[in-house]
Amino acid sequence: MVQPYDEHQNSYAVYSCVYVERKFYFNKHLSG
Repeated sequence: MVQPYDEHQNSYAVYSCVYVERKFYFNKHLSG
């Protein structure tokens, strides 16, 4: 049985990870 709340939390965690990775990549790219 999959709970919507857990599924939502997992999606949010993945989204956050991608966002942070992207942010770090852009900062690194802009800095040089």
